Amino acid sequence: MIIYIHGDYINLLYQITRREITNAIFIQEGNFGLGFHDPGYDIQTLTGLNNFLIKSKNTLYIARGNHDNPFFRTHCEELQFTNIFFVENDGEIEEKITGKIHRPAMRAMSD
Repeated sequence: MIIYIHGDYINLLYQITRREITNAIFIQEGNFGLGFHDPGYDIQTLTGLNNFLIKSKNTLYIARGNHDNPFFRTHCEELQFTNIFFVENDGEIEEKITGKIHRPAMRAMSD
């Protein structure tokens, strides 16, 4: 499922809960909303989101948009989220369930 959040994490959680979505892979194509707050706040938010995704057995791939903080791209391995994965601007997402390759339609990037 391809989604566009732009900082509206609560609606994503609400929709997953309301629709009882499990074992799904979400692909967020740019402008996730990282960088409008202090990185510590964003990390705390991502930690809560990751824990929710673990419990609901869902996975989220985030392709950085031009408004997202590049910190999360350069420090993604340090953050070690189990159900949230950051994709490089030209990255590919290999969906483990179907084995299909997804190439996010990336927009102009700025750091």
